[in-house]
Amino acid sequence: MKYFVAIFALALVYTAITSGGRQRAVRAALRRRRRAASLLRKNNGVGNNKQSGEDPYDAQQDAKAARAEGDYLGRRRRNNDGGEGLAIGNAAPGWKFWKHLGGGGNNRRQSNVPTEHGVWSPNRRYKWIDVRQLPPLPGQEDMIDRSILEGGLGRRPEKRSAKDFRVKHAGEPPMPWEAEADDDGMERFTATSSAAADPGLAPDSGQRIAHHGRGITGGSSPRVDYTSIEYTYPPTISEPPAEGRYPFLETLGTLMTRWPQDELDNPPQPFLERLQHFDYNDPDQMAMALRFRDEELPFKVYNVPEVISAGMKWTDEYVSSQFDAFRRKNTKNRLLDAVLGGGGGGGGGNDNGGIPMTKGHCQEARMNFFSFFQPMNWATNALGPPPTMDNDWTYSRWAKHARYADKVGLDPTEQHYYWQAGIPREERLQPEDTWTFVSRDLPSFSSPEPTFFGFMPEMQKGIQCRFGERGVTAATHYDAGRNMVAMMVGAKRYVLSPPKACPKLGIVTRRRHPVFRHSLLNFGYLNLLDSDDPEVQTMPKEERAWLEVAKESMAVETILKAGEVLYIPSHWFHYITSLQKSAQCNTRSGRDKGDHPEHGGFE
Repeated sequence: MKYFVAIFALALVYTAITSGGRQRAVRAALRRRRRAASLLRKNNGVGNNKQSGEDPYDAQQDAKAARAEGDYLGRRRRNNDGGEGLAIGNAAPGWKFWKHLGGGGNNRRQSNVPTEHGVWSPNRRYKWIDVRQLPPLPGQEDMIDRSILEGGLGRRPEKRSAKDFRVKHAGEPPMPWEAEADDDGMERFTATSSAAADPGLAPDSGQRIAHHGRGITGGSSPRVDYTSIEYTYPPTISEPPAEGRYPFLETLGTLMTRWPQDELDNPPQPFLERLQHFDYNDPDQMAMALRFRDEELPFKVYNVPEVISAGMKWTDEYVSSQFDAFRRKNTKNRLLDAVLGGGGGGGGGNDNGGIPMTKGHCQEARMNFFSFFQPMNWATNALGPPPTMDNDWTYSRWAKHARYADKVGLDPTEQHYYWQAGIPREERLQPEDTWTFVSRDLPSFSSPEPTFFGFMPEMQKGIQCRFGERGVTAATHYDAGRNMVAMMVGAKRYVLSPPKACPKLGIVTRRRHPVFRHSLLNFGYLNLLDSDDPEVQTMPKEERAWLEVAKESMAVETILKAGEVLYIPSHWFHYITSLQKSAQCNTRSGRDKGDHPEHGGFE
């Protein structure tokens, strides 16, 4: 008993000591903040610590102390100027740091906690980037304090909560769109895939054809069904061309001028496909595809039976039974939810035919452009809300909104939603009767044995599925693994850029930065660069400079339609727009660390 008394006494002493220490730290932080503010005022808001005689280490300690007791010191201040600069004390003062933020003047008074990610133009027609997160332009790497990328914005925040990345809509009144959305049941897709219905419609030898994909019956039809528009395909070639002549590349500016990103009702027709298309049912063509895969070049495969079959099976009703049954069963089971994280199934259910249930979640953004990030590195106390938020929608509700988006064609500045799910890599090693519907319906992606699509199963990191609604655009990024992307439903526009384009795409290459591997540039704004519109002129000069560089980068575009599989080699960048309600899944097969002689690679 005496031991318990002693431990209890020690605990009380420790609490008293630490409590007093926190109070002293708060007071010290306030003093240091005032000291840093005074220093910056003396230097006209620039804070050149060399000229002022201030020791840079002391300045860094000032900033660290200001953070030490939580972000409430910064949260109590609000930005009255509409700017996006950091508050004093939130990073080491230094001319490079402030120059990157825009320097001097109003930055002295601006808050470190924006109320929203990015900056809307005056009439909310465009959303500009928070320029603090942009990497330095090519050739200007030494003009920025690396602490911004490595230990500043990219540092793990001291305080972080799940609510910083999640919004709840439960209990809210119905949203305005729900009154206009269709209520006549789930969307269904007919079994009229071009590959299955009429082999004569398959791409070959540059023939101009109408690609009749899945026609939609019931529910809402998209304004433009990209599975049914007219396409022109290149002649099939048996060997990859030498000297970088494949794929045919154009400047990103050319692609976006010919078909502006958000003009989804006016695609160029016939759409000119540049990538090779190989028939999965033709052994000779699959031998050709294997040579392109070995050369780390992008291509597409069509007539894939399991992808066609899954597309016919994946009605909203069927998919909802897999996701929403999990949600209903585990609404109050927070521990299970935390353990499963972004992806697994688990346990049988009564609502989905006994198939183990699958976990998915919905994301939302204030507009159609989704820039992704690493939550572990997103410091909400410095950067404010993240670019996207998870919400509590069911799949059924997401699908209803996606059908509505197809029906009316949302404005790019309206709220958009995105559904995603991940199947853990361990699932393929379990008995098949424990597999979730994705693994069951795409056996070539989930097989523990090598297949054409999953050719290095030991390196597989699971299956990722993305369900997009019309207009949703994912920022350009690269994946290290060799990527096979299957489209079961709908269509997406992919803009692919070779690895050597990296310096021109605004890619963040610092691992500790919250948007590592991604760019924040909205290529839909490339067509604004020559505009005299006063609202366009509010674009930050740093963002404009980056877009001018990106405009000259080289790329190739393709429309990935239901029933097709796209191969994206290691480190190739992809910028994706969902052209209509769509469902895709991808699996990766290890990393290629070599360098293609023309297109670049790992280095």
